[in-house]
Amino acid sequence: MAEKIKILENFVNNELPKATEILSEQLSLNLKEIEIEDALCDVLECKEHSDLLSHNLTSNKIVELLLHYQFEIIIEKEQIILESSILPAGFPTILNEELIKHKGERWFIYLTDKDSFPSNPHAHNSLYKLHLGNGELYDKRKLVGNIRKKELNLLINKIKNNVIADAVKKLKIE
Repeated sequence: MAEKIKILENFVNNELPKATEILSEQLSLNLKEIEIEDALCDVLECKEHSDLLSHNLTSNKIVELLLHYQFEIIIEKEQIILESSILPAGFPTILNEELIKHKGERWFIYLTDKDSFPSNPHAHNSLYKLHLGNGELYDKRKLVGNIRKKELNLLINKIKNNVIADAVKKLKIE
């Protein structure tokens, strides 16, 4: 487990940010790390972002894999966040996301993610999924632990996107 954490920390703190910066500059795009992860999952045919860790990716390898990737497929050109949806009930909505930095970790929170497991919304880091209602941590779909209620509340209180914050409030915190 310690080796997996070391690989995760290196990927998230070093290789991914460096590759994002290089690709953004070389492609004249303002890429986000999550877009790089999405593209890598597409190219490497990963089912989960955590599957990327088994590829032992360096920033140079990431750049090599994605230099000719068509990021237009996954990049939103412009994002407008409304207080509430303007679409009639039952219509599918756009993917909303937010990056939360908490105690040196980066958590992406998705609303209306294509995979709503373990909750909608839920948070991802490069290794785990976090149920935002009860703090359960999952490795893929396997429950591997829980975070303390205090830590969960600290993370939730950092959410700035009102649409996501309202959806999180609807989840029952046990």
